[in-house]
Amino acid sequence: MPRSFRSLSSLFLVPLVAAVSVGCASATRMSPEDRAALDRGLSGPDAEQYLRVSAYLTPFFGDASKRLLTPYPPEDVRLVDDTQGKPINPGPIQATLPAGSRVRITKVEFPTAWVVTERVLYSPRTWPWVYVTVEGAPAGEQVVLVLPPNLDRQDAFRAELGNTLSPHR
Repeated sequence: MPRSFRSLSSLFLVPLVAAVSVGCASATRMSPEDRAALDRGLSGPDAEQYLRVSAYLTPFFGDASKRLLTPYPPEDVRLVDDTQGKPINPGPIQATLPAGSRVRITKVEFPTAWVVTERVLYSPRTWPWVYVTVEGAPAGEQVVLVLPPNLDRQDAFRAELGNTLSPHR
């Protein structure tokens, strides 16, 4: 390959790689170390939790593989907007879970660039998801508790999670 062609191709390749890497920015504000520590702690020693408040199980915005766990009725859920800026309703209530129901955290997933691309388009894909198993829910279903996207510290994340879940009954 002629030397001039190689230098010309690298001239175009470097800006292309830079542009692609900028386009893959993470949607999370928390450091990778804090995210890993939260996932380890919450899905490990602190996995057993209880609902602090009664909550609803609803469909997960058209994703049949998941259910949404929310303390709000579906008509009050404001996680995703349609193309005209109107809130998308996740779907009808499938179950109501009383406060004190046992919950086990199985995974904490943050909206990194890679994770966002794998999530369903019309879902709260740029928000952190806490996967749980819920006593009384059908076995094998993925149940997701969605937390706000602006959490940048472990203590803020745990405080927000504490609004819905508690380690004590």
